[in-house]
Amino acid sequence: MIAKVNHFSVFVTYCICTILPLCVSAQQQSYDEYALKTAFLYRSLHYIEWTAIPTNKADTSLTICAVSGDAFSSTIKSLHFKAVNQHKIIVKTFAHYKQMHGCQVVYIGKNASGEVFDFFATKNVLTVSDYPGFIEDGGIINFPLQEDKVGIEINNDEAVKHNLKISAKLLRIAIVKNYPNPTNTP
Repeated sequence: MIAKVNHFSVFVTYCICTILPLCVSAQQQSYDEYALKTAFLYRSLHYIEWTAIPTNKADTSLTICAVSGDAFSSTIKSLHFKAVNQHKIIVKTFAHYKQMHGCQVVYIGKNASGEVFDFFATKNVLTVSDYPGFIEDGGIINFPLQEDKVGIEINNDEAVKHNLKISAKLLRIAIVKNYPNPTNTP
């Protein structure tokens, strides 16, 4: 148990240090929830492998897509041109999820309909959100706010379906929930 706490503490400390410059503002609270979730997303991406994408392409980018206007989508823009495992991050925002093509990471907002999971069901895409029930809806990584703390939930079974390999290091610090995608059940 102590090892898990230490891994989690190191992960959280690193996330906070990564986004500290984003949180400094006289008008903000003591922390910015979405800046912290963005840092969690950024650090999590280091522990995920897209198995359907050849690893020998060092010049490829990692595209994060979101619907414009969402609070999280405006914060993830801070990741634009950062790097993850030698892949430059490109952040794109769209008016509607059906416009999202060529994305490796998709942020799904709270107001998305159930058909968004159908749209990405056969794509090699990491779906991410921060609303309660996202994992049960068929999402892969969720950053819920629980008692003023950001948590991390992972649906590893869904990740495998999308040709994603999540490192055991990330799975150890997350709450792993495995639910079948409700759109694919009989």
